[in-house]
Parts: sequence; C-alpha cells; structure tokens
Amino acid sequence: MGLCLVELRGMVIVNIVEFKPDITHQNLQGLIELDFDPAAERYLILDRMTGIKIWNGPVPDTNPAKLIVPFKYTIGNNLIVMIIDDSGDPAYNAAVNDKVQAQIVNARLVTTNP
Repeated sequence: MGLCLVELRGMVIVNIVEFKPDITHQNLQGLIELDFDPAAERYLILDRMTGIKIWNGPVPDTNPAKLIVPFKYTIGNNLIVMIIDDSGDPAYNAAVNDKVQAQIVNARLVTTNP
C-alpha cells in the first residue's frame, strides 16, 4: 500500500494507493524436489497434520524427481516424505524425512517427472 500526497493551493489531498502484483498469468504452486537412494523403489508423500496421502508411486527413472503439490505446503513444514524399498529378504522398511516444505514456483514453467 502506498501514500500519495498532493498539495494544491494550501490544501493537502491524500490518496491511498494499493499496488498489487499482476499474477493472473501465473499458477503458483508448491514444488518438492527429491533425490532418491538408488535402492528406493517407490516413494510416499503425506500431509503430516492429517495423514492424507499426497502421492504414492514408483521412483522415476530420472533423478531428482520433481512433484507439484498444493500451494498450502509452501507456508509450513507440513509434509512427510518416505522412500520405500520393496525388494530383498527381509525388505528394507523405509527412510523418512519429516517436516518438508515445498518451494513456491510457477507451475506452468516447471517440468515434473513423477
């Protein structure tokens, strides 16, 4: 918000001007970029507050993986990322990274690969 003062013949005229960036051409979302262990076969992303699954799928051939998530995950550290190795005897359980925060990106300009 800005303030514009104009003096005209001893009178002061005050105009309050609000400046807003033009983001109509943007699609702001969250981006998670994950670098996987070669043994990982799939990964899981959860909302740490609700336990709701955001993503569950195989590790992509290209590393690191890029995944778009809702914008609300750019505000706080509210994601849990798990990598899972399903092979072996016994199978490796999982590795977990807690309190992950997405970065803000224009989703129209990001190439994803989940």
